[in-house]
Amino acid sequence: MSRVHVAVAALSVLSSLAYPAPFASASTLPTLSGAYIFTGHRVCQVAVTVDYANIKGVNNTSFAYEVTGAPAANTVGVTAGSFSFTQKAGAAGTGTVFVSETNVSGSPIFITSSAPGGVFFDGSAIKSQLQASVGPFKQTATTLSVNGSPNYNIYYGKVTNGIVQTATVAGVDSSGCAEELTITHN
Repeated sequence: MSRVHVAVAALSVLSSLAYPAPFASASTLPTLSGAYIFTGHRVCQVAVTVDYANIKGVNNTSFAYEVTGAPAANTVGVTAGSFSFTQKAGAAGTGTVFVSETNVSGSPIFITSSAPGGVFFDGSAIKSQLQASVGPFKQTATTLSVNGSPNYNIYYGKVTNGIVQTATVAGVDSSGCAEELTITHN
């Protein structure tokens, strides 16, 4: 066997390990069931507008006179919490999920400007918030949606007796922010 054939065979084996095939059917779909803990990150793009003006008496010289951020952007956050998944009988991959979490988020860029009339802020201070909710979930071989969220890509890790032990979830939320979660079965 030539070196090229050995290299192609090795790449074929490695790619099958790195990118496993999707699960063939709902009956082979590993299920999210029971209690899990999770950690995650959320990042929203920083959209900044800079307005320029010319300086009187100085030719062809502009300066920034106003810098503002877009509303709801300019946010980063971390989250930690727990999921409790209950599969619906006879409907693999659907059911109810209870979510309990702590979100810590705020603006990585917090602009303070002083102008005639007062001091103005653009952005939000970092704060911590506890949240709990109950709602539906739906999972497929490649996606997960919780409480009506958009479909996130899910990558299953260890599976024991058909129950997901670890998974990673990533996607774009309804606000256009990137989110990632790592899930571990209790």
